[in-house]
Amino acid sequence: LAKTPVAEIHLFDGDSFDLHNAFRAPGAPAKEELTLPKKVDWFGALYDRMRKGIVRHPYHVRTQQLMELRGTSFIFLSIDNPKAKKVIIDFLLAEKIPFIDVGMGISLDRDGALRGQARVTVGTPEVNAHIEQVVSFAEGPENNLYRNIQVADLNMLNAALAVIRWKKCMGFYADDANEYHSLFNVQTGTVIKGVVL
Repeated sequence: LAKTPVAEIHLFDGDSFDLHNAFRAPGAPAKEELTLPKKVDWFGALYDRMRKGIVRHPYHVRTQQLMELRGTSFIFLSIDNPKAKKVIIDFLLAEKIPFIDVGMGISLDRDGALRGQARVTVGTPEVNAHIEQVVSFAEGPENNLYRNIQVADLNMLNAALAVIRWKKCMGFYADDANEYHSLFNVQTGTVIKGVVL
């Protein structure tokens, strides 16, 4: 996204850039750089090298910060807190702000291999009835495998699929399928498309 001609990119995240974030992130931070900066500062500094307009917000978006999203042209959501996600999505729908929400699910099969899916879901002012059906707002299991294992390639793929879908929304890529929800299935290597208009 930083390599596109958008005027500004606003980063919202209150978390620190920890070791597990470093494993998932682009590039290879040096050990001495892992001083627990905020994620927004880490990524902001990384991409400040190549562009202007990266604005850092070193806090989570909660009810009191929702108004900061007003007037934005598009939102990407990657949140593992289902209650916070629900509050944000409800606000975006009310404000008619289009968005993409991403998510992943990982499990172990009998042989100890990982199975899973990477999800990309689009919501727009015109098309959003599917959101409640395909985006989970329920608390996940406490022993969530995804939180305990690092899968940098799937994180990268999920993000890339989201940016590709956004570029389709913007008319950069052709969009013959016009899908509003898709799942990449790890074990089959297929993309399942739903809510196609």
